Amino acid sequence: MDTERIMERVRRLLAIANDPAASDNEQRIALEQAQRLMDRHAIEEWQLEEDHDAIEIINRMIHLEANPCNWYMAELANIVALGNRCRASYGWRRAGNGRNVVCSISIYGARSDVDKTEAIWTAMETSRAAMWRERARTTPHAKANAAWRNGYYRGFQEEIARRYEILRREMESDGTGRELVTVRASQVDRWIEDHVTFSDSRPKLSKPTGSSQSAYRHGRQDGARQAIGLKETGKAADWALEK
Repeated sequence: MDTERIMERVRRLLAIANDPAASDNEQRIALEQAQRLMDRHAIEEWQLEEDHDAIEIINRMIHLEANPCNWYMAELANIVALGNRCRASYGWRRAGNGRNVVCSISIYGARSDVDKTEAIWTAMETSRAAMWRERARTTPHAKANAAWRNGYYRGFQEEIARRYEILRREMESDGTGRELVTVRASQVDRWIEDHVTFSDSRPKLSKPTGSSQSAYRHGRQDGARQAIGLKETGKAADWALEK
């Protein structure tokens, strides 16, 4: 199956994953099927490539609207990027109140991997927001409680990160997958070193403070329900700040 046909199937599945009218189960199944389809295609492409060095690495910047959850959105993007052989960083700006806030995400990797990362991250954020709204609906005062929101978002992505780590270890037992992840990681890291300039010092960002342990547990539970379906992940990487 050629790339365009595969991506058309992926787009249809992600449309279901992002459809508010779809049930939670339908969204999770669609997202998992999309990720597995993309993973199989990545392995097949790698096996067919004659020259693994002839790969185009790109940087895609995604601008974020002002949102108190932007810090968590950037962290989840980093987790998903690593799971699809990419790297991620975040950009910041000075807000009207004088605080530095996260305003963009940059994803670095092979074009096809960046496409997959953006698609999966977008679908996962849609799913996380929907699950949080449902949890908040049944919890008194949760929607107006920043600590409850922070706890939920933190728990959700920590559970996703834990699952990715398990999948990473599973992937290391497969020769082809291990080669793909290792070589591509080296290519992306080398490209970033040659083409991206990061700030020398970290600004004092307005990170979320305070979180509800009860909400954190709910977030972990929903993170465990969230479909991933990955067969390949990248190594952990340090966060860096873009100018």
